[in-house]
Amino acid sequence: MTVLSPDVKICEMSPRDGLQYLGGADVAAARIVPLEQRVRLVESLIDAGVRHVEVASFVSPSGTPQMALSDALGRRLDPAVTPGLELSGLVPNDKGFERFLATRLNVVAVFPTASEAHARRNFYGRAVDDVLAMAAHVAQRGRDHGYRVRAHLSAAFQDMAVATEPSDVETVVRLSRALLLDHGCDYLTLADTNGTTNPARVGEVLDAVGESLGGLERVGVHLHDRYGAGIANAYAAWEKGVRIFDASVGGVGGSVAASLTEGSGGHMVGNIATEALVALFEGMGVRTGIDVDALMTGAGSILRDICRSAGDFDPPSGMLRERLGYGVMWQRTAEG
Repeated sequence: MTVLSPDVKICEMSPRDGLQYLGGADVAAARIVPLEQRVRLVESLIDAGVRHVEVASFVSPSGTPQMALSDALGRRLDPAVTPGLELSGLVPNDKGFERFLATRLNVVAVFPTASEAHARRNFYGRAVDDVLAMAAHVAQRGRDHGYRVRAHLSAAFQDMAVATEPSDVETVVRLSRALLLDHGCDYLTLADTNGTTNPARVGEVLDAVGESLGGLERVGVHLHDRYGAGIANAYAAWEKGVRIFDASVGGVGGSVAASLTEGSGGHMVGNIATEALVALFEGMGVRTGIDVDALMTGAGSILRDICRSAGDFDPPSGMLRERLGYGVMWQRTAEG
Protein backbone atom coordinates (compact mmCIF):
# COMPACT_ATOMS: atom_id res chain seq x y z
CA MET A 1 0.00 0.00 0.00
CA THR A 2 1.37 3.40 -1.02
CA VAL A 3 1.26 6.06 1.70
CA LEU A 4 0.82 9.51 0.20
CA SER A 5 2.98 12.31 1.56
CA PRO A 6 1.14 15.18 3.27
CA ASP A 7 0.32 18.25 1.22
CA VAL A 8 1.26 20.56 4.08
CA LYS A 9 3.89 20.46 6.82
CA ILE A 10 2.39 21.17 10.23
CA CYS A 11 4.97 21.86 12.94
CA GLU A 12 3.61 21.29 16.44
CA MET A 13 4.59 23.93 19.01
CA SER A 14 2.72 22.88 22.17
CA PRO A 15 5.66 21.28 24.05
CA ARG A 16 7.72 24.46 23.62
CA ASP A 17 5.71 27.57 22.72
CA GLY A 18 2.64 26.10 24.39
CA LEU A 19 4.29 25.42 27.73
CA GLN A 20 7.13 27.93 27.98
CA TYR A 21 5.21 30.53 29.99
CA LEU A 22 2.53 28.30 31.47
CA GLY A 23 1.86 29.52 35.01
CA GLY A 24 3.69 32.78 34.33
CA ALA A 25 7.34 33.83 34.15
CA ASP A 26 7.67 33.25 37.91
CA VAL A 27 5.85 29.92 38.02
CA ALA A 28 6.22 28.05 41.32
CA ALA A 29 8.39 24.94 41.36
CA ALA A 30 5.35 22.81 42.19
CA ARG A 31 3.76 23.87 38.89
CA ILE A 32 6.66 22.99 36.61
CA VAL A 33 5.29 20.39 34.18
CA PRO A 34 6.92 17.03 35.08
CA LEU A 35 9.26 15.33 32.64
CA GLU A 36 7.13 12.22 32.26
CA GLN A 37 4.08 14.29 31.35
CA ARG A 38 6.10 16.14 28.70
CA VAL A 39 7.31 12.84 27.27
CA ARG A 40 3.73 11.52 27.08
CA LEU A 41 2.61 14.70 25.33
CA VAL A 42 5.26 14.38 22.62
CA GLU A 43 4.66 10.65 22.20
CA SER A 44 0.92 11.26 21.84
CA LEU A 45 1.56 13.86 19.16
CA ILE A 46 3.70 11.38 17.25
CA ASP A 47 1.05 8.66 17.65
CA ALA A 48 -1.48 11.02 16.03
CA GLY A 49 0.76 11.40 12.98
CA VAL A 50 2.62 14.62 13.79
CA ARG A 51 6.12 14.45 12.29
CA HIS A 52 7.50 17.87 13.18
CA VAL A 53 7.53 18.86 16.87
CA GLU A 54 9.37 21.68 18.63
CA VAL A 55 9.90 20.14 22.02
CA ALA A 56 12.27 22.37 23.96
CA SER A 57 14.00 25.70 24.39
CA PHE A 58 17.63 26.03 25.47
CA VAL A 59 17.29 29.54 26.83
CA SER A 60 18.09 30.49 30.41
CA PRO A 61 15.80 28.66 32.88
CA SER A 62 15.83 31.74 35.10
CA GLY A 63 13.66 33.58 32.59
CA THR A 64 11.62 30.59 31.39
CA PRO A 65 11.51 28.07 34.26
CA GLN A 66 9.05 25.82 32.39
CA MET A 67 11.92 25.08 29.96
CA ALA A 68 14.36 23.99 32.67
CA LEU A 69 13.72 20.33 31.80
CA SER A 70 14.61 20.79 28.12
CA ASP A 71 17.93 18.98 28.48
CA ALA A 72 16.40 15.93 30.14
CA LEU A 73 13.51 15.88 27.66
CA GLY A 74 15.88 16.08 24.70
CA ARG A 75 17.81 13.10 26.02
CA ARG A 76 14.66 11.03 26.54
CA LEU A 77 13.24 11.53 23.05
CA ASP A 78 14.71 9.77 20.04
CA PRO A 79 13.64 10.94 16.56
CA ALA A 80 15.28 7.87 15.01
CA VAL A 81 12.46 5.61 16.22
CA THR A 82 9.98 7.14 13.74
CA PRO A 83 10.89 7.60 10.06
CA GLY A 84 10.90 11.24 9.00
CA LEU A 85 10.44 12.58 12.53
CA GLU A 86 11.85 16.05 13.24
CA LEU A 87 12.27 17.08 16.88
CA SER A 88 13.55 20.63 17.22
CA GLY A 89 14.91 22.76 20.02
CA LEU A 90 15.06 26.55 20.19
CA VAL A 91 18.72 27.64 20.46
CA PRO A 92 19.67 31.27 21.22
CA ASN A 93 23.47 31.17 21.47
CA ASP A 94 26.61 29.06 21.92
CA LYS A 95 25.72 28.03 25.46
CA GLY A 96 22.31 26.87 24.31
CA PHE A 97 23.86 25.01 21.39
CA GLU A 98 26.20 23.07 23.69
CA ARG A 99 23.14 21.98 25.67
CA PHE A 100 21.37 21.02 22.43
CA LEU A 101 24.36 18.88 21.41
CA ALA A 102 23.96 16.78 24.55
CA THR A 103 20.46 15.71 23.45
CA ARG A 104 19.11 13.49 20.67
CA LEU A 105 17.08 16.24 19.00
CA ASN A 106 17.74 16.61 15.28
CA VAL A 107 16.64 20.14 14.26
CA VAL A 108 18.13 23.42 15.47
CA ALA A 109 15.68 26.34 15.63
CA VAL A 110 16.93 29.92 15.63
CA PHE A 111 14.77 32.98 16.29
CA PRO A 112 15.80 36.41 14.98
CA THR A 113 13.34 39.29 14.85
CA ALA A 114 12.28 41.97 12.37
CA SER A 115 11.42 44.47 15.13
CA GLU A 116 14.01 46.74 16.72
CA ALA A 117 11.80 47.12 19.81
CA HIS A 118 11.47 43.35 20.13
CA ALA A 119 15.23 42.88 19.66
CA ARG A 120 16.10 45.41 22.35
CA ARG A 121 13.57 44.02 24.81
CA ASN A 122 14.38 40.32 24.39
CA PHE A 123 18.08 40.32 23.53
CA TYR A 124 19.57 42.64 26.13
CA GLY A 125 19.49 45.81 24.08
CA ARG A 126 20.83 44.34 20.84
CA ALA A 127 19.77 45.64 17.43
CA VAL A 128 18.00 43.54 14.77
CA ASP A 129 21.22 42.89 12.85
CA ASP A 130 23.07 41.86 16.00
CA VAL A 131 20.34 39.31 16.78
CA LEU A 132 20.52 38.08 13.18
CA ALA A 133 24.28 37.59 13.55
CA MET A 134 23.70 35.50 16.69
CA ALA A 135 21.17 33.35 14.85
CA ALA A 136 23.49 33.00 11.85
CA HIS A 137 26.30 31.78 14.10
CA VAL A 138 24.09 29.15 15.72
CA ALA A 139 22.77 28.11 12.29
CA GLN A 140 26.32 27.64 11.02
CA ARG A 141 27.24 25.51 14.03
CA GLY A 142 24.14 23.42 13.46
CA ARG A 143 24.98 22.87 9.81
CA ASP A 144 28.59 22.03 10.68
CA HIS A 145 27.30 19.27 12.95
CA GLY A 146 24.95 17.91 10.31
CA TYR A 147 21.65 19.17 11.76
CA ARG A 148 18.72 20.62 9.85
CA VAL A 149 18.10 24.25 10.78
CA ARG A 150 14.82 26.12 10.86
CA ALA A 151 14.14 29.75 11.75
CA HIS A 152 11.32 31.68 13.39
CA LEU A 153 11.30 35.31 12.24
CA SER A 154 9.47 37.23 14.96
CA ALA A 155 7.33 40.34 14.34
CA ALA A 156 7.11 39.66 10.61
CA PHE A 157 3.63 41.13 10.14
CA GLN A 158 3.07 43.68 12.90
CA ASP A 159 5.57 45.77 14.83
CA MET A 160 6.24 44.89 18.44
CA ALA A 161 6.45 48.48 19.72
CA VAL A 162 2.84 49.31 18.88
CA ALA A 163 0.65 46.32 18.06
CA THR A 164 -1.47 48.15 15.51
CA GLU A 165 1.52 49.29 13.44
CA PRO A 166 2.76 47.13 10.55
CA SER A 167 6.22 45.64 10.42
CA ASP A 168 8.83 47.03 8.06
CA VAL A 169 8.45 44.82 4.99
CA GLU A 170 11.91 45.66 3.67
CA THR A 171 13.44 44.38 6.89
CA VAL A 172 11.32 41.20 6.76
CA VAL A 173 12.42 40.53 3.17
CA ARG A 174 16.07 41.26 3.93
CA LEU A 175 16.16 38.96 6.95
CA SER A 176 14.25 36.21 5.15
CA ARG A 177 16.77 36.26 2.30
CA ALA A 178 19.67 36.25 4.73
CA LEU A 179 18.35 33.29 6.71
CA LEU A 180 17.50 31.14 3.69
CA LEU A 181 20.13 32.16 1.14
CA ASP A 182 23.12 33.30 3.20
CA HIS A 183 22.90 31.33 6.43
CA GLY A 184 21.62 27.99 5.21
CA CYS A 185 18.35 27.59 7.09
CA ASP A 186 16.28 24.81 5.57
CA TYR A 187 13.08 26.78 6.07
CA LEU A 188 11.66 29.64 8.11
CA THR A 189 8.30 30.66 9.46
CA LEU A 190 7.16 34.27 9.55
CA ALA A 191 5.63 34.93 12.97
CA ASP A 192 2.63 37.04 13.92
CA THR A 193 4.22 37.43 17.34
CA ASN A 194 1.61 39.64 18.97
CA GLY A 195 -1.37 38.01 17.26
CA THR A 196 -2.82 41.20 15.79
CA THR A 197 -2.37 40.74 12.04
CA ASN A 198 -5.08 40.12 9.44
CA PRO A 199 -5.43 38.24 6.14
CA ALA A 200 -4.76 41.30 3.99
CA ARG A 201 -1.51 42.05 5.82
CA VAL A 202 -0.47 38.39 5.66
CA GLY A 203 -0.92 38.53 1.91
CA GLU A 204 1.09 41.75 1.56
CA VAL A 205 4.09 40.40 3.43
CA LEU A 206 4.02 37.02 1.73
CA ASP A 207 3.79 38.65 -1.69
CA ALA A 208 6.91 40.70 -0.97
CA VAL A 209 8.87 37.78 0.47
CA GLY A 210 7.79 35.40 -2.28
CA GLU A 211 8.71 37.87 -5.03
CA SER A 212 12.17 38.36 -3.52
CA LEU A 213 12.83 34.63 -3.11
CA GLY A 214 11.17 33.46 -6.31
CA GLY A 215 8.52 31.54 -4.38
CA LEU A 216 7.44 30.43 -0.91
CA GLU A 217 8.55 26.79 -0.94
CA ARG A 218 10.71 27.25 2.17
CA VAL A 219 8.58 29.88 3.89
CA GLY A 220 5.89 29.13 6.45
CA VAL A 221 3.82 31.02 9.02
CA HIS A 222 3.72 30.94 12.82
CA LEU A 223 0.35 32.46 13.73
CA HIS A 224 -0.92 33.61 17.09
CA ASP A 225 -4.59 34.09 17.70
CA ARG A 226 -5.25 37.06 19.98
CA TYR A 227 -8.29 38.27 18.03
CA GLY A 228 -9.50 34.92 16.69
CA ALA A 229 -8.17 35.56 13.18
CA GLY A 230 -5.59 32.76 13.20
CA ILE A 231 -7.47 30.35 10.94
CA ALA A 232 -8.40 33.12 8.49
CA ASN A 233 -4.74 34.18 8.42
CA ALA A 234 -3.67 30.58 7.81
CA TYR A 235 -6.06 30.29 4.89
CA ALA A 236 -4.75 33.57 3.47
CA ALA A 237 -1.21 32.16 3.68
CA TRP A 238 -2.35 28.92 2.00
CA GLU A 239 -3.89 30.93 -0.83
CA LYS A 240 -0.56 32.67 -1.36
CA GLY A 241 1.25 29.33 -1.66
CA VAL A 242 2.49 28.66 1.89
CA ARG A 243 2.66 24.97 2.80
CA ILE A 244 4.43 25.12 6.19
CA PHE A 245 2.39 25.99 9.29
CA ASP A 246 3.26 26.14 13.00
CA ALA A 247 0.44 25.42 15.46
CA SER A 248 -0.21 24.32 19.04
CA VAL A 249 -2.75 21.77 20.27
CA GLY A 250 -5.56 23.53 22.13
CA GLY A 251 -4.33 26.94 20.97
CA VAL A 252 -2.15 27.11 24.10
CA GLY A 253 0.86 29.38 24.33
CA GLY A 254 2.30 32.64 23.12
CA SER A 255 4.86 35.24 23.99
CA VAL A 256 5.28 37.21 27.19
CA ALA A 257 6.93 39.94 25.12
CA ALA A 258 3.80 40.19 22.99
CA SER A 259 1.61 40.30 26.08
CA LEU A 260 3.51 43.34 27.31
CA THR A 261 3.38 45.19 23.99
CA GLU A 262 1.66 48.57 24.03
CA GLY A 263 -1.93 48.30 22.86
CA SER A 264 -1.97 44.52 22.76
CA GLY A 265 -3.58 43.63 26.08
CA GLY A 266 -2.30 41.82 29.14
CA HIS A 267 -2.94 38.17 28.39
CA MET A 268 -1.07 35.47 26.50
CA VAL A 269 -1.84 35.74 22.81
CA GLY A 270 -2.48 32.04 22.21
CA ASN A 271 -1.38 29.99 19.21
CA ILE A 272 -3.46 28.84 16.29
CA ALA A 273 -5.01 25.52 17.40
CA THR A 274 -3.52 22.51 15.60
CA GLU A 275 -6.81 20.62 15.60
CA ALA A 276 -8.58 23.56 13.92
CA LEU A 277 -5.83 23.84 11.32
CA VAL A 278 -5.94 20.10 10.57
CA ALA A 279 -9.75 20.18 10.33
CA LEU A 280 -9.56 23.14 7.93
CA PHE A 281 -7.11 21.45 5.60
CA GLU A 282 -8.61 17.97 5.71
CA GLY A 283 -12.02 19.48 5.03
CA MET A 284 -10.52 21.12 1.94
CA GLY A 285 -9.07 17.80 0.78
CA VAL A 286 -5.54 18.84 1.76
CA ARG A 287 -3.59 15.99 3.38
CA THR A 288 -1.92 16.72 6.72
CA GLY A 289 -0.98 13.18 7.76
CA ILE A 290 -2.53 13.87 11.19
CA ASP A 291 -5.50 12.05 12.73
CA VAL A 292 -7.43 14.93 14.29
CA ASP A 293 -9.50 12.70 16.61
CA ALA A 294 -6.39 10.93 17.91
CA LEU A 295 -4.72 14.32 18.30
CA MET A 296 -7.51 15.67 20.50
CA THR A 297 -8.20 12.58 22.62
CA GLY A 298 -4.49 11.85 23.08
CA ALA A 299 -2.30 14.94 23.12
CA GLY A 300 -5.28 17.25 23.69
CA SER A 301 -6.34 15.39 26.81
CA ILE A 302 -2.79 15.43 28.21
CA LEU A 303 -2.43 19.13 27.49
CA ARG A 304 -5.75 19.86 29.21
CA ASP A 305 -4.47 18.11 32.35
CA ILE A 306 -1.20 20.05 32.13
CA CYS A 307 -3.02 23.39 31.85
CA ARG A 308 -5.29 22.61 34.76
CA SER A 309 -2.42 21.67 37.06
CA ALA A 310 0.17 24.25 35.98
CA GLY A 311 -1.90 27.17 34.75
CA ASP A 312 -5.36 26.86 36.31
CA PHE A 313 -7.16 27.07 32.97
CA ASP A 314 -8.42 24.89 30.16
CA PRO A 315 -6.98 25.16 26.63
CA PRO A 316 -8.86 27.90 24.76
CA SER A 317 -9.75 25.87 21.65
CA GLY A 318 -13.53 25.48 21.33
CA MET A 319 -13.04 22.47 19.09
CA LEU A 320 -10.99 20.70 21.77
CA ARG A 321 -13.44 21.67 24.54
CA GLU A 322 -16.30 20.13 22.63
CA ARG A 323 -14.38 16.97 21.72
CA LEU A 324 -13.31 16.33 25.32
CA GLY A 325 -16.72 17.21 26.71
CA TYR A 326 -15.86 20.03 29.09
CA GLY A 327 -17.79 22.84 27.42
CA VAL A 328 -18.56 24.19 23.99
CA MET A 329 -18.12 27.67 22.58
CA TRP A 330 -21.86 28.28 22.29
CA GLN A 331 -24.49 26.75 24.54
CA ARG A 332 -28.26 27.05 24.27
CA THR A 333 -29.53 28.38 27.59
CA ALA A 334 -33.28 28.01 27.08
CA GLU A 335 -35.72 26.02 25.05
CA GLY A 336 -37.91 27.69 22.56
